[in-house]
Amino acid sequence: MRIKREPLTPDMTRDRVLQALCSRKFNRIAVNDFERQKIGILFDKENIYRTRVVNNPECYTPMGLLVIGVLECELLWGYPRRNFANKNDIETLARLREIDSRVADIYQPGLQITVIFTDSHAHLNGRNKDDMASYRMDITSKMSDMRLCSGKLRGEIASSWQLDYFDRYEKYVYGDIDRCLSGSLDRLKEEFERSKVKDRLIRAAAKHCTTKEPEEGAFIYYAMRKFEAEKIFDRKFEDAPEPIFLTYTSPDFRELLPKRPPVLFLYSHGTNSKPPWID
Repeated sequence: MRIKREPLTPDMTRDRVLQALCSRKFNRIAVNDFERQKIGILFDKENIYRTRVVNNPECYTPMGLLVIGVLECELLWGYPRRNFANKNDIETLARLREIDSRVADIYQPGLQITVIFTDSHAHLNGRNKDDMASYRMDITSKMSDMRLCSGKLRGEIASSWQLDYFDRYEKYVYGDIDRCLSGSLDRLKEEFERSKVKDRLIRAAAKHCTTKEPEEGAFIYYAMRKFEAEKIFDRKFEDAPEPIFLTYTSPDFRELLPKRPPVLFLYSHGTNSKPPWID
């Protein structure tokens, strides 16, 4: 005999979605109250008409709660030295699908995850363009095969993965960074010198960046990330609730990430703290 579940109230829905998203199974660090509040705001009534509401009669729950549409997430995805998706990539996609499944069990529309490939970072690190194109084609094929659960449950209402490239943002491509950052370089150089992660970025550049000397490569990477955070993510959604920003970056690098959206620091697969594209 199946036990009939009582429909969830809006507050219960919000709290259970937060519990699913903020589970320590998925997150490298405990999600603090400030980030939880920013996610919770997405369920507030005043935000319903500011989001992209799905116009469908199925969008009303038994409690009369208007479904505000999918919970939008954005995730930066880098490029490995290889030209194909491997076991780590596939397990990471499966983990994202599992997170969506947890949310969709509570809140039917589930997640929409926009995967943004960081071509500019890869160019800085000297990645081969043909290898990048082959990897991107392979990983996008895997994403297509592994639709998000909410995409399956709600057909095309909740499209599963969306793909994007940084090149569409204000012509932001490697080699054009001076123009993009005009008026900001002096400030960014001062911030870089004071940054707590400067030495770590230089060590990382010495290992991964093949186009510049370590300190110059580290600064360009720092400037890129600050540009993305300030000019792309923090300003793109000034008139609407921000998407949830998912990242495999270490929490130590929080200063490089957007300030406005809620940020979740995820394990990529298992309890692996490395992004899947770092072998």
